[in-house]
Amino acid sequence: MLINGKQVSVEDLVGDDLRTNFRVVRENGLLLSNYQIAILERNRISYHKCKNMEELSFQIETCLDSMDDIDSELEEVSVQIDEYRYYHDIHH
Repeated sequence: MLINGKQVSVEDLVGDDLRTNFRVVRENGLLLSNYQIAILERNRISYHKCKNMEELSFQIETCLDSMDDIDSELEEVSVQIDEYRYYHDIHH
């Protein structure tokens, strides 16, 4: 497509942000982005063993409670999952 006289592709516009932050249904049915998975794996949280988002949320909170220095990215993932659970529960 042409924008301001320059040829630009959709890939140029969305780039890695979309691939990193786009949530995908995983093998166990959880809806998680690659970014969220990277943070969970970095903190040794076995998201793939969780049967639902509530169980994952509990594992994250347990991990956060045991930390001396809170991982702000893990805390953000926790907030994102809680928001998803809230809106999912309201609409289902």
